[in-house]
Amino acid sequence: MEQTTLDAEPKAHVKKDTASTKAKEEEFIKSCRPLKDMLDSVRDIEGCPIGKDEDILAQSDAPWYTACPNPYINEFINVFGKPYEEDTDDYERKPFVSDLSEGKNDPIYNAHSYHTKVPHKAIMKFIEHYTDEGDIVFDGFCGTAMTGVAAQLLNRKAVLSDLSPAATFIAFNYNTLVDVHEFEQETKIILAEVEKECGWMYETLHTDGKTKGRINYTVWSDVFICPYCNQEYVFWEAAVDEEEGKVNEEYTCPNCNANLTKRSCSRSANEYFDSAINQNVIRVKQVPVLINYNVGKKRYRKKIDENDLNLIKKIEESAIPYWFPTNRMPDGDESRRNDKYGITHVHHFYTKRNLWALSFLANRIQKFQPSAALNFMLTGILPRASLMHKWKKGQTTGITTGTLYVPSLIYEFNIRKMWEERPRYVKELLKMRSSLKYCDSIISTQSSASNYYPKQLNRLHLH
Repeated sequence: MEQTTLDAEPKAHVKKDTASTKAKEEEFIKSCRPLKDMLDSVRDIEGCPIGKDEDILAQSDAPWYTACPNPYINEFINVFGKPYEEDTDDYERKPFVSDLSEGKNDPIYNAHSYHTKVPHKAIMKFIEHYTDEGDIVFDGFCGTAMTGVAAQLLNRKAVLSDLSPAATFIAFNYNTLVDVHEFEQETKIILAEVEKECGWMYETLHTDGKTKGRINYTVWSDVFICPYCNQEYVFWEAAVDEEEGKVNEEYTCPNCNANLTKRSCSRSANEYFDSAINQNVIRVKQVPVLINYNVGKKRYRKKIDENDLNLIKKIEESAIPYWFPTNRMPDGDESRRNDKYGITHVHHFYTKRNLWALSFLANRIQKFQPSAALNFMLTGILPRASLMHKWKKGQTTGITTGTLYVPSLIYEFNIRKMWEERPRYVKELLKMRSSLKYCDSIISTQSSASNYYPKQLNRLHLH
């Protein structure tokens, strides 16, 4: 059997801004009834999210994206698809054989994190080989829809679906049209507001005792109890070699000089009243140990001082005036792995300071409609803003993928600074999206095991 080998990187095709394409898009939109009138027709389909109708409607951008099984797929295929005729079809492709190597440092790939993701440039090579311009590409396990990005860059259309509402939300933002200027203006407005509301939470006194600095991040450490002297010790102070930038597996107790490992010790814990869930919580004890900050353009680092502790105490004793989620972590070995440490609810994965700033951001974002692109920005910073971001000298090692592991040494990053820097991570994605004239994908939230997929899929020239 002959094989085709492609080594050249596929290039995005120029979008054809034709009147017929625009007319088809308008025809499709006009044919779609309001989603609120269609919810009953999809409510019992496998994978339809459990939620309030108003929340599903608010999350959706019908007909292109629905946070439920998409009732418009049939019409999308009717308008944009090519009927398959067995007698006249002459489709034939040789097997694709090529070494594929695409890194994960692409700015579009990194615009938003997700635990299962393939670079779109790798997918483009397969789509270009096996399909023609104008074909519809189907991905029933789309995740963040890199398939959709690849298809649209090659002038194909895409039907995309995933069981996860989080995945399809990210997929929508990767595959929808964006007004870049409007988006940039909105992020700047919110940046000024978050500075006014939360800037004071990320201030620290310089070592001269007079100048205020802007915190970049704070390092927090677990507190353990020595099994020999029964005294508390700060893990950072006992186990970390700052000069070498490593955490020693074996170390000595700073109180009694006994040889210790982390596993040989128990964690210290505090009991406090969590007003968000109206109950007492026993949680492992963590303390701040180091601050990295800026005075002007110059960076410094220092140990936590009394002023820093007083600031944290003030924040801890204050009520957050904005809504934030307080859901109990769902059943499951991984989802409840941190119950024994007192991290039992969603909001426990964030320091009080970062939870406040994030809840303020979420509140302000809702003032702008549509808000999907801004929420895409917000959800993009959540992993890095959480307690799961591990400390390592000179590096931001990130979270341990595939788990909800909370390390003993964590970074607490400045949310205001993260919001300021985030647009540069999505700049290339926005540039790519703004170059496309049409929405060439339709996204559904449902199980791929469902029989709901339209019969048209069986008779289309679909790949």
